Amino acid sequence: MQTLLHIFKDLPLDVPCNIDNTIDILLDVLCIGNSHIDFTGEGMPSAHNKLINLIGIFFPEIQNSYPIVHQASQKCITYLVSLSSWPAVEWLLPHCDRMLSGAYTKPLCALPFSKQIGMIEAIHYCVILKPPLVQLNEELLRLLHETLALADTDDIHPLGQESMHQGTIEITKLCVICIRLLTAAMPITDLFSRQTQTRQW
Repeated sequence: MQTLLHIFKDLPLDVPCNIDNTIDILLDVLCIGNSHIDFTGEGMPSAHNKLINLIGIFFPEIQNSYPIVHQASQKCITYLVSLSSWPAVEWLLPHCDRMLSGAYTKPLCALPFSKQIGMIEAIHYCVILKPPLVQLNEELLRLLHETLALADTDDIHPLGQESMHQGTIEITKLCVICIRLLTAAMPITDLFSRQTQTRQW
């Protein structure tokens, strides 16, 4: 699994083929490698631990700056969870602190554009789980405030882009995922309903 993820990380950002077909290769490997294991039975600690370990490979990668890596990781987690009778949150909780510590350690503005997008994608994934994997605390509120500021500003200048066109694409992607996160976070906080100065998208 980790080898395939490393291969994905070496692919160009503009994957020259259907990204779903590429991700399907990883899903096929997961399916073949685990088709003989019953993850739904009670009293099977070896199967339980294997599933936790497999999910632990993919969960940190949902914040990866490469779109194909975090998309593949999310789909693989969804597939692995479907093999059991437990909700996703139960399997992700053992790895939650490690992933969230990376998201809460640095301000978003201190990260490159691609890492900002990956980080916000990861938090969005955790928020939309039922029940949400993240708790409404000071760290999450700070990150949501940062996301709001990013979505509400016209003064975004990506550095190190190869062209103005590439920079425009990155800005658009960042704004879209910011809005998706803020929308998903509304059920767990009324913080943004009070932000009347925020642009109506």
